[in-house]
Amino acid sequence: CAVNPKIGGVVISGSRGTAKSVMARALHKLMPPIEIVKGSQFMIDKESGEWDSFLEADIRAGKINLDTVDTEIVPTPFVQIPLDVLEDRLLGAVDVEKSVRTGVTVFEPGLLARAHRGVLYVDDINL
Repeated sequence: CAVNPKIGGVVISGSRGTAKSVMARALHKLMPPIEIVKGSQFMIDKESGEWDSFLEADIRAGKINLDTVDTEIVPTPFVQIPLDVLEDRLLGAVDVEKSVRTGVTVFEPGLLARAHRGVLYVDDINL
């Protein structure tokens, strides 16, 4: 494999018209699929020990057994951050309608959660 998924990050920079977008998408195509806990909204790796609080609560309650937890292989995520992104879309927010309907707090993950263990593509940063 040409890309080490444990590299921790790559920054591609350059002047306008230097194929940065093409390079980001090409790197994404080279990345191998990842194994996640089945149904995980946060692309959690069973072997890593980094559990989201919802999965951790199910483990403590005995609803999920770590030895028999189902996993699935999915393509490495590629998430593009739009220019006009709002905080709740980027970070996630409580889904008030579902929370009121079910009586349990329902968190809707944002773009950063979807990009976990994948490619987060940020174009046109204005600092």
